[in-house]
Amino acid sequence: MNIAFDHMTLSQRVLFGTGKAVEHVTAAVEDLGARRLLLIHGTLNTQVVEAIAERTGVVHLIDEIVQHVPAANVAAATADAVAADADAVISIGGGSSTG
Repeated sequence: MNIAFDHMTLSQRVLFGTGKAVEHVTAAVEDLGARRLLLIHGTLNTQVVEAIAERTGVVHLIDEIVQHVPAANVAAATADAVAADADAVISIGGGSSTG
């Protein structure tokens, strides 16, 4: 059984679907008009991340994911986004990547 959904709130969009990560992220980035992406991901998703990077404007990758995200990691990611002049943040993976 394949489950898929697109859930939007005022501040985020969640796209879910088996085998659809690259397709969904590419579409979402296009819909946003984003050109400079900060991409946060876990180490288990390298093939997906590489495919997304090939199809979009990833300017910085963060793959050092820590459970219960420390404030220092948040500050570093924020500084990375500013330094890279990112206009969107994409997270691939579970709760720690999203956090």
